[in-house]
Amino acid sequence: MSKSIILQSEKEHTLCEYKNGSADLLSCKSIYEKPNQDCLGVYAVDEQCKALVVSDGMGGHQGGERASKIVCETILNALSKSLDRGEFLDAIEKADLEVKALKIGAGATFTGVLIEEGQVQFFNCGDSVSYLFGSRGKIKYRTIEHSPLGYGIESGLIPHEQSEEAHLVEDNIVSNGVGFEPMRIEVSQKIPLADGDIIALMSDGVSKHFRIEEIASFSTAGSFEERVLNYKKKTEEDPETYLYDDNSLILFRYSAS
Repeated sequence: MSKSIILQSEKEHTLCEYKNGSADLLSCKSIYEKPNQDCLGVYAVDEQCKALVVSDGMGGHQGGERASKIVCETILNALSKSLDRGEFLDAIEKADLEVKALKIGAGATFTGVLIEEGQVQFFNCGDSVSYLFGSRGKIKYRTIEHSPLGYGIESGLIPHEQSEEAHLVEDNIVSNGVGFEPMRIEVSQKIPLADGDIIALMSDGVSKHFRIEEIASFSTAGSFEERVLNYKKKTEEDPETYLYDDNSLILFRYSAS
């Protein structure tokens, strides 16, 4: 399968093959009775994977669900023009206006990447996060969570997400997002990709439970086709711990050939 996909369901796993790599998507709704407020998007042009996005909605049951879907659908619509850096940023700004126009207090975080000519560029707004790993698990890049906890970890004041200090910081406070006033987008430089590199995008329902080294391990160890399924199995073994929030995960393995 080689096409654009938007995924927002109770529990679904989808593997997509493209000329420049493979994308594996997982959507898992929390165990609580509410819609899945996470939405995932994989965007393809000419059988090449061009962009990946994870958006996590906020603001009540229906509000969060609608906000995250607006983010993913707006980026998909931008493909009809030319999904470059400018179009990507324009799409996020348009989504921000549409979410604010709902006037129901909705918002959404997002993390996304553009893949062009053997390079990747990261975009981030909120506490959904993205990583770039080498094929053996070396951490090449990580986005910064726009939250008190994320800034504390980045500054070195908090050693890591699962430290005693981290538990003293509220992990449900987000300082930036689509629908926020003002909204800001953090953009990385273009980073060269090597054959076998792994791009991992996830909502905070995934990232809050694991240290970076653990995320690197389940993103890069073993058969690529089994990595997302292994994570899914882990959540099902202890849903009270791992599924009290929605979980969304995209792994993309880059192929230079």
